[in-house]
Amino acid sequence: MRATGLRPLLAATGTSMIGQGVALAAMPLLAASITRDPLQVSLVTVASYSASLIMGLPAGALVDRWPLRGSMIGADLARCLLLVTLALAILGSLTSLPMITLAAFGLAVGACFFDPAAQAMIPALVTRDARMLARANGAVWTLDTIGRALLGPPLGALLFSVAAFAPFALNAVTFLASAILLLKTPRAQAVARERPALWAEVKQGVSFVVHNARLRWLATGMGVYNFGYNVAFSTLVLFAQDRLHVSDAGYGLLLATLALGGVLGGWASRHLPPEVAPRVMYGVAMLLQAAGWALVVSGQLLVAGAGLAVVGAASTALSALGGTARQLATPEGMIGRATAATRTVGIGAAAVGGLVGGVVGLGGIWVPLVAAAAAMVLAALAFLVGERRSR
Repeated sequence: MRATGLRPLLAATGTSMIGQGVALAAMPLLAASITRDPLQVSLVTVASYSASLIMGLPAGALVDRWPLRGSMIGADLARCLLLVTLALAILGSLTSLPMITLAAFGLAVGACFFDPAAQAMIPALVTRDARMLARANGAVWTLDTIGRALLGPPLGALLFSVAAFAPFALNAVTFLASAILLLKTPRAQAVARERPALWAEVKQGVSFVVHNARLRWLATGMGVYNFGYNVAFSTLVLFAQDRLHVSDAGYGLLLATLALGGVLGGWASRHLPPEVAPRVMYGVAMLLQAAGWALVVSGQLLVAGAGLAVVGAASTALSALGGTARQLATPEGMIGRATAATRTVGIGAAAVGGLVGGVVGLGGIWVPLVAAAAAMVLAALAFLVGERRSR
């Protein structure tokens, strides 16, 4: 592994993800401070994911055209400016649910550029050796989990309980720090060639994923998994407050159990073969997700924490294994588009799942958890049986 090139990327990832974890806990708390309607609260989650449906594909094509480092730094700086604006609006008592929803959407647009560029930069830094890619992706996603789910959420919830603007101001600072750290990465660039029109490249990337069986099932599996995850997660803040009786700070600590499982999942991913069939990979993960939500719906705080740890382990392991498998199956110069196409399916499905969670949550705050668990069991059976028959 070319540590000198990878270390700045890992440092930027760790710094930025702590800030994103802070906002991850604070954003739903900010929405819940305005309304207790499950559907309206879920719209914040829906907005953050629906950005991929609108910007995901063109962003991936642009990432394959632009310098990778520049794409990441630009995304960080844009998100920094957005969060500064939101923090100032909170200080001026000017926030509303539409403003929060729009901010969540804007942050997700930045991720549409940053994430594919980061995925394309990893093989450029560490070569395409499967073992080295697995180690690099495991490290990246472990740092993602530690920052976004272990350290960030408790800090974000604590800061929100002290001053509502504080977590968003801190996230702005971490994006700025990430941009500065990325200046130390090499100027990794996708293969230079004469380019067709932007939308022709978008269609080329989508076609490549659709006609490559491995990439097609990786995208489908991500979509189904994310749908179930967000049916449950979109209104989890209300379940935690009303049924588990946690405070704002307690909600952040509860989310941290996702990360404890995620760290284990990130470590395990480095020792699992990326060549495993995608339907098997996702089928097993869906069963773990279903078991996790079943534990959460018990209403017992410690049991719910254990359930979230199971969900976190499955999610992080999938992210690392899926990233390695996608990088190995995609040629240089197309990783941005292949990643964007996969994210469009996966995160678009997450947006639908968040909306479904808000709707079914009107029937009872526990209903999204049960619905997600049931959907994941059925989907896992379909994936595993389908893989067995195909053999």
